[in-house]
Amino acid sequence: IVVWKVAPQHDKSSRTPENHDHQGSNCSSLKDNLYEAFHICKLVGHEGSIFRIAWSSSGSKLVSVSDDRSARVWDVPIEREDSLYHDPIAIVLFGHNARVWDCCISDNFIVTVSEDCTCRIWGIDGEQLQVIREHIGRGIWRCLYDPNLSIVITAGFDSAIKVHRPHACLSRGLAAAQLSPESTEIFSISIPDVLEHVGLMDSKSEYVRCLRFSSQDSLYVATNHGYLYHAKLCEAGGAHWNQLVQVSNGAPIICMDLLSKDSFELGCGEEDWIAVGDGKGNMTVIGVTKNDCTPTVISSFTWQAEVERQLLGTYWCKSLGCR
Repeated sequence: IVVWKVAPQHDKSSRTPENHDHQGSNCSSLKDNLYEAFHICKLVGHEGSIFRIAWSSSGSKLVSVSDDRSARVWDVPIEREDSLYHDPIAIVLFGHNARVWDCCISDNFIVTVSEDCTCRIWGIDGEQLQVIREHIGRGIWRCLYDPNLSIVITAGFDSAIKVHRPHACLSRGLAAAQLSPESTEIFSISIPDVLEHVGLMDSKSEYVRCLRFSSQDSLYVATNHGYLYHAKLCEAGGAHWNQLVQVSNGAPIICMDLLSKDSFELGCGEEDWIAVGDGKGNMTVIGVTKNDCTPTVISSFTWQAEVERQLLGTYWCKSLGCR
């Protein structure tokens, strides 16, 4: 993993922490600046492909997961000068017995999910605090954590989406959590039109590929058959589903990012902009409004970003608005 810092060419002082917030808030000047990238450090340690990285809210820590069955927690130097003498050394999280697909990090703990069908919760210091075994089949693809509701959401190859509330005793370690009798699962839902898991599934089966929170009780869900859904979680359990689009004649959606009015004030009319990249090299952008709490697609357009290649990542630039 190579870490870079981007700063305006005309103002090298913007690389200092004191000016970081000011530069980030001045969106109009950001659009006109020329930028240059400064190498900060290289994070070396994984012995296989790296599937996902996640930054802490402060930007001081980074979590990475790999097919070497480990997760690693890195303290990332803020300035290039801090890393001139050595690259950071990671805390290694071992416990999964198969490839680790996804991760997320909060102020207090780290969540990882794996092909071994477990979701594991770790302390920031690397101690394993809890193991959640709820999914079946060929693994758990995605995880999300909502700090406001204190819930973990996992999505697996079994087409299920499960909502968990971690044990309140996590701070006392794994042994205390294992002694707690209650289950962490609040409820489980499945994407529409998918029968209960019977027998083995394969790469052509329908399952969840991507998850994004729109608000505390709303999710966008993208699938292997190219569907984009909006799921409204219900207090009594379950969810109300709305199918929004199917992209590129059913090509799998590989990546997704969300620009939401709930987290960033848009000037584009829609409440949410969802960008998805698929397995045939196409990018699709969908504008969604939520009048009367019902999500409605009011704009959608697609272009070819690559020729018949999977798009592995797509990202909104929030400081530049709808780009």
